[in-house]
Amino acid sequence: MSAIDVNSAMTNSGTVSGITFFSKISSWLLTTSHQRLGRLMVSVSLFWTLVVVVVGVVLDVERISSASDLFDSTSATQLFSIFRVGLIFGSIAPMTLGIALAIVPLQIGSQVLAFARAAAFGAYLWFFGMIIVGVAYLGNGGPGGGDPQMVDLFLLGLGLVIAGLLLVSASIATTILTSRRAGMTLIDAPIFVWSSLVTTVSLILTLPV
Repeated sequence: MSAIDVNSAMTNSGTVSGITFFSKISSWLLTTSHQRLGRLMVSVSLFWTLVVVVVGVVLDVERISSASDLFDSTSATQLFSIFRVGLIFGSIAPMTLGIALAIVPLQIGSQVLAFARAAAFGAYLWFFGMIIVGVAYLGNGGPGGGDPQMVDLFLLGLGLVIAGLLLVSASIATTILTSRRAGMTLIDAPIFVWSSLVTTVSLILTLPV
């Protein structure tokens, strides 16, 4: 084999691997698979759970001794805010919805989600909204923040997060109510399906408030 053939083969191999990489990325970005969306939300929520745990440990260290003064009052307020927002909007709510996305359609015999594209859009709204929230906190935004522009950015990110969670909740609730397999009533639904329905309806009623 000549040097030209070797170079051509290497170029073709690199091109194919590049195409494969971008095709995988696009398949995730455009997916409406309930299992993929569920895995996405659960995996990202685990990251935010780790963030919450670290912040919680830091706050506990601050409270060990009354003489300790690791942070000023503004920083402490920001950390408490990160803990609360991360726990609710970054960890508990999305992890619950992610597990429901992955499991509920299987338990009710549905092949697809109701409003699957809305659920996918909501999952990515939540994902990018939490990134914006994190950036805002790093820039001294958030409740009690000292940078007005970053506070506005925090509010924007939080709004995207809430909108995303609402879309995912609506998709799961609608799937449970309308996409059960033939012959299955709500009474016949497994307990996890019922708990998911109660959770999603509760989120729909409380998140906009």
